[in-house]
Amino acid sequence: MLQNDSFIRGFCELGRRNLSFDMLSNPSVLEQVAELGRRCPETILILDHLGGPAISEGTQSPQYDLWKAGMRQLAKRPRTYVKISGAPGEAAHGVFGNWTVEQVAPFMRDTVDIFGVEKCFFAGNWFFLDLAGTYVSWASAVKQVLLEGATNEFVVRLLRGTAAEAYRISDSEWMIEHHPD
Repeated sequence: MLQNDSFIRGFCELGRRNLSFDMLSNPSVLEQVAELGRRCPETILILDHLGGPAISEGTQSPQYDLWKAGMRQLAKRPRTYVKISGAPGEAAHGVFGNWTVEQVAPFMRDTVDIFGVEKCFFAGNWFFLDLAGTYVSWASAVKQVLLEGATNEFVVRLLRGTAAEAYRISDSEWMIEHHPD
């Protein structure tokens, strides 16, 4: 599908209309996603769930290297963002609570290292998250791995600033949406 001419034309049209595209992917197609981004540079691409790494297979698997290589290709593209989300589901492999902070930490750190916090943002992945764990456990993992000891600027970027930029949400819209007084 990512190489289909009609899809590519539609994807490019999104950029001409100042719209974004949320992409669910996996390591085997990240290179194609990067190529799609190169062909349609005006379109904002938001990669969901850390690009779909095979977290349950760990960092010693060939899938890990494939994922990192694909992520590096995508990171070269200026209008690509990544959601720090989906890790519990990938790690738990369908069993509620079957994941650990240690298991997901390298994937979160690698994503931020490869893309920079300017292109990464936190997301909860509700309601699928409920199949693997809780929002509290996921937010706690992100806090422990990425936010403890981080600068205020880093925290604001990861929790709000990058998402606002990627989705083009102004400060006034953000405040109205989240503070309805």
